[in-house]
Amino acid sequence: MRVPAQRLWIEWAYAPWRNELDLYGFPPARDNFGIAGRRGAMLTASRDGRRGQVRTFWSTGESELEVSAGAMLANFDFDTPLDNYGSSALKRHLRVADGQNDKDSALLRCFDFEFEESWAQYFEHANLSAASRDAIENHSLSTIALDIPVLLALFLLLNTRTGLPQQQSQLERLNRSRSRCGKVPLLDHIELLAPFPSKYVFGRTDCSPSGRRRPRLHHVRGHLVRRRNELFWRVPHLRGNASAGALKTRTVTWAFDRQ
Repeated sequence: MRVPAQRLWIEWAYAPWRNELDLYGFPPARDNFGIAGRRGAMLTASRDGRRGQVRTFWSTGESELEVSAGAMLANFDFDTPLDNYGSSALKRHLRVADGQNDKDSALLRCFDFEFEESWAQYFEHANLSAASRDAIENHSLSTIALDIPVLLALFLLLNTRTGLPQQQSQLERLNRSRSRCGKVPLLDHIELLAPFPSKYVFGRTDCSPSGRRRPRLHHVRGHLVRRRNELFWRVPHLRGNASAGALKTRTVTWAFDRQ
C-alpha cells in the first residue's frame, strides 16, 4: 500500500458514495452533507508514499464553489509496528476502530486523527467541558473517517500490476481559450475507470438435489477479497433458484509484485 504521489487531490461525487454507505448500514447523514455535490481529499505524502497526511473537503449548496474544509485531519504511517500504534504524541490524537474486535486493522493501526492547527488552538482556549469536547471530536471525525477506507481501496487497486484504466484530461485547447480571457488555466486531471463486467453470465446448472432448501434468487453485491499477493474482485451477481441457471464466472483477479 502506498500513495502514488507526494501531493495528490482525489475527488468523487457525494450522492453515490452516500448511497453505498446507506446500503451497508451506516446511519443516514443528519447534517449539511445531504446537499453536498462532491467530496475531495488532499493528500501530502513522503517520497515512498508510505506516510503522510489527509484533509477532506466538500462542496455545499447550489454551487460547487461553496467549499467547506474539515476541521480534523488524518496522519498515516503504513509502517507502524503492530505493537506500537497505541503510543501518542503530546497532542491529543484520536484513533478509529471498526467495532470492539478491531485490533490490528489498517484504519486503527496506521491512522490517527487530530484537529488542524488553527482549530486545535481555538478549542484549546474555548474552555469546553469534557462532554462538549467529545461531541465536537465525534462530529469532526465524521467528516473524514469514512473517507479513509475509500482512499485505501483506491490505492490498493492503483498498486496492482496493471492498475486501473486511466483517461488523461485534454485541456490544452480550453486552457488557451481561458488564458486569452485572463482566466486561470485548469489543472490536469486523470479519470479512473473500473473495468468490472456489467452483465451477468449464466450457464446450466448440474446441482444435485439435497435435503437443504435452496436459497431464493438474490443479488450479491460486488466486493474485494485479498489473499496474500493477489486481489480478487467478486463482481455483482445473482445467486439462488437453480431454474435461473448457474453463474459461469464472477471473478476478476489482480496480482501484486512481491517486494
